[in-house]
Amino acid sequence: MSDLIVSRGGANSLAEIALLRKRAVIIPLSYGSRGDQVENARVMGRDIGWSILSGKIKANDFVNTIEMAMSNVFDSSVKIKNGTKEIVRLLLNFGK
Repeated sequence: MSDLIVSRGGANSLAEIALLRKRAVIIPLSYGSRGDQVENARVMGRDIGWSILSGKIKANDFVNTIEMAMSNVFDSSVKIKNGTKEIVRLLLNFGK
């Protein structure tokens, strides 16, 4: 029921958000991970238009990103039938 979701960059979370066709601010886990969340976030940010935050995030950066995400025109009609398959497809085609 939310208008915006703030989440890490795990594939399952991103698949669910994509399936729900929600605006999102993704803050991928980068330290102590394999780097897959950063890559997931980059691909989905590029192809769906989600906002990505990383590194040392200051409070005003977080608030500004949320305000920007909410003010962007968002096309909720984008059809993603299966979010997991879409993420896999996007990741396999990344950089091609």
